Amino acid sequence: MFKSESSPDALVPFLLDAQAEITGLIGRKYGQSGFGGFTGEGGVPAAGPEIFSRLLIRHCDDPEVRAILERRYRECGRILGLFSENHSGITDFFKGLDEKSRSILMYLGEKGYATLDEMSAATNSSHFEVLHRLKEVIIHESVKLFGKPLVTFVESGTDPLTGERILFSWWLNDGVLKETGHPEVTEDDDTIFVTMERAGSDLPRSMRASATCKHGILEILVKKGGKVHERRKK
Repeated sequence: MFKSESSPDALVPFLLDAQAEITGLIGRKYGQSGFGGFTGEGGVPAAGPEIFSRLLIRHCDDPEVRAILERRYRECGRILGLFSENHSGITDFFKGLDEKSRSILMYLGEKGYATLDEMSAATNSSHFEVLHRLKEVIIHESVKLFGKPLVTFVESGTDPLTGERILFSWWLNDGVLKETGHPEVTEDDDTIFVTMERAGSDLPRSMRASATCKHGILEILVKKGGKVHERRKK
């Protein structure tokens, strides 16, 4: 369960859980010999980052250990991305949630999606309590703040990292997590295509645009109702 309110602290239980998962695997597969003498009282693996790093080196060729490390690395990246400086609004939103809602959101942050059963078990909550937090707290408040739900229910989705088909799960909404307000530029041999999210309904669906390029600066002018909207992109 994740209870921390700041991004550095939020990783601590996640990393400890990853360490416990790997040492548990080593113990099951190799017994006490797998720890190579790095055990404390009662045969429990000795704690500490130095000893754990030695265990990783000792078992770096084990495919199951490598699979755990790869999965945990991806999950850690998701959590860091959730609280990056580009998403300060997400961080403030997270801090404003109650403890149980933060736990649910942090669990979702590991893989980007989770079933109701998984969230219930991970946060020691009933299905009703998880659904209440999702719908009445996380989704309700995120729509008020961002105009979009931070979490959505998807009957059938695909894990972008593994290609696995995921059924009946709750997903973090990438449309909220991605940094907005900055142009995205794609280019081929014949075309430069600029995309930028523009909140509000004051713009018509079709507008006239012109562009110039001087000294490596691309300037795009979009006319809207007599006014000129200017955007620059190197």
